[in-house]
Amino acid sequence: MRQTFIFFDFKNMSEISPLLSEVNPQQLEKIASAKAHGIRIETSWEELSEQAQELLHQLYSWPQERLEELFDSATAQPFTSAARTLDAASQWMPARDKSDRAQQKRTALCAALSYAALGNFPSASAVLKRAFPTLRPTSTSQAVLMAVAAPALLEEIERHNAHDESATPFFESLRCFLKSGQDLEVAQSAFQQRRIEGKDDLSGLGAICLQQIFTLSTAHVLRDKTSLSDAYIRRLASHVPLLMPPQWRVLQEGLLQEGLLQDGNAIVSLPPGTGKTLLGELCLMHSLDTKPGLGVFLAPYVALGRQVARRLEKHLPPTVRVCRALAGGELPDFQPHQRTEILVATPEKLDGLLRAQPHLLKHLKIVICDEAHLIGGDARGARLEGLLTRLRLQQSSGHSLRLVLLSAALGQSSSLCKWIEARVFAHDWRPTAQRIALWTGDGRLTWKDEALAHDAYALPMSWPNAHITPSDHWPAVERQTPLLHANAAFLARHLNESLGGAVLCVCATRRGTRHMAQALAHFFSPREPYGALAQAIDIIEKRHRILWPLADALRRGVAWHNASLPQEVRSLIEQALEEGGLEAIAATT
Repeated sequence: MRQTFIFFDFKNMSEISPLLSEVNPQQLEKIASAKAHGIRIETSWEELSEQAQELLHQLYSWPQERLEELFDSATAQPFTSAARTLDAASQWMPARDKSDRAQQKRTALCAALSYAALGNFPSASAVLKRAFPTLRPTSTSQAVLMAVAAPALLEEIERHNAHDESATPFFESLRCFLKSGQDLEVAQSAFQQRRIEGKDDLSGLGAICLQQIFTLSTAHVLRDKTSLSDAYIRRLASHVPLLMPPQWRVLQEGLLQEGLLQDGNAIVSLPPGTGKTLLGELCLMHSLDTKPGLGVFLAPYVALGRQVARRLEKHLPPTVRVCRALAGGELPDFQPHQRTEILVATPEKLDGLLRAQPHLLKHLKIVICDEAHLIGGDARGARLEGLLTRLRLQQSSGHSLRLVLLSAALGQSSSLCKWIEARVFAHDWRPTAQRIALWTGDGRLTWKDEALAHDAYALPMSWPNAHITPSDHWPAVERQTPLLHANAAFLARHLNESLGGAVLCVCATRRGTRHMAQALAHFFSPREPYGALAQAIDIIEKRHRILWPLADALRRGVAWHNASLPQEVRSLIEQALEEGGLEAIAATT
């Protein structure tokens, strides 16, 4: 099948070459993205990689006192485009022999260091885990550079480099700094003694990464900017060694009199995946301050609530009790007058709890509301709005209760800010690129640019089941629904193969998730289940015979997820997704 390429006003492939000579960052990134998605482009990955590294030359000489400016999306845009181009090149450039594979890994390491130099350590870690599946470095120099690109992977990198003791002082000093936030100079000195700094381009990037580690260190920032307990900071830093740039910026604003970790209501509006939940956790701990009292984290969905509860249990010291009121089961026996307690609950559960045990209100110090954009939506949104209204009435009557709303979609909502009298903390930094595509009946998968202003490129891809006609007639809709599921499953497999990672298919109904998962299962091969995936299959076969079709799908790395599944099965599916055991999942919102 012949592939075509559509890129703004380009009429043919030959017009791309002059573009590359100008090294336009955005265009370079889009060409790399198009090539990665299967568009036939004459320019080689080696040429794209060279252009990306040329862009990075400006980064090597960036003034050290201005490195924090790289946390700004607009300032970092050229370097972000270069990092994404190198990332794509490391995945798709051909590797025929050992030398090619070594070049692939060097390109991936350069991409990881570029991400980390901009403060995007999550993307750097993802690149390294893909390019070095075992995280086994080939040299001491590579081990040190991998460590400064992905400090979260430090223990595994160090374990695979245990035979080389020359890097041990640096690893030990970096690990000590990440846990304590102290003795920066020791880690810097150890890095310089390795004689990595300034040796080549990668070493120059490594030096920048090390400085960004010092800036974003969770322990260092929290000790410097907050009054949180030392025990909590150490425990948190062991799980979250580095903050993300928007988290750092919000906490920097905490230096002001009206910062996030001060009294008063607040709205935190950050893009998905940028750490709103952690900021909510910090607000909880700051308000409770390890003293007796009750804090609440509201999660609109049971799955999200369980995820939040697991994180809190990992991060919080044993003196803080984490309770759950999510789905079914008896409510815990609260003792907020004697100890510090945090309740993770759905709005419905909290509403019922406060009606059944109104005496808890006098111990309630703070309520964190996640996914707050649901206010004013359907019945669930109306219930959430009613609950917040009751809490606002408590505030107006003199109760020293704090409300913090978290959302990726609230932005500068003036009416909401006015209603809860909140300060807004909003930033647009995101760790990943946002790619949007439309798959239309004319057989074109058209990818859009991030602003949705233009078509970036289109890949010919026909619907496997093309004879689908719009209809309001229920029998016609039912007859064609399996065809739609089969088309969506075909696209999911394409995205899984071309981009990697699990694919999420969002369905409107529980019934839809089951049918979608069964369609997906036809496109993925059986594999040997492990971990949570194997546990889920075992539980289904022993206790839930009606779910045997789900067990068959799980053996192919496919699942459905909705509220009708038994809680133990849902939890294991969520855990399997985190472990990387699933290729595709069909779920309700």
